Amino acid sequence: MKKRGMSPLIATILLVGIVIVVGTFLALFFKNFSEDQTQTIEYNTQLNQLCGSPTKLVISEMCKNPSNLSMEINNEGSYGIKNVTFMFMHNNGTVNVRNIPSYIGKFGFLKYEPNIGFNIANLSDIIYTKKIEFEFEDKTVEDNCNPVELEIETIPSC
Repeated sequence: MKKRGMSPLIATILLVGIVIVVGTFLALFFKNFSEDQTQTIEYNTQLNQLCGSPTKLVISEMCKNPSNLSMEINNEGSYGIKNVTFMFMHNNGTVNVRNIPSYIGKFGFLKYEPNIGFNIANLSDIIYTKKIEFEFEDKTVEDNCNPVELEIETIPSC
């Protein structure tokens, strides 16, 4: 009995079919991957742009007394700020977090007197983070901007 292999025509058809299936799979994979990456880059670009001058937060009229801190928070940008979170750092490493849930509209301001929980003289750092709300791909999204450290050596007494 003579053994016969696959005919060249059948082998060619199978080979072309396998190449088409693998090529289609790879094309769909890379298409979805690149769309996800593009969307992430567009989102981060828009967030970084809005965290800059369109939501410029200025802390003014800041003063301190032994037990309290007083400040005026101004939004000098053209977008509203959803809320602001302050972190007050003590010399011994303790961190007190205070959240201002109030919305600060565009070109708006807010008077703030946080109870930081320790003597102002022991304050080592103040860092704040603003949360903004914006439109992205027909949805309203919220996200935090990068933290900003305030210069505390220059805070005058009230």
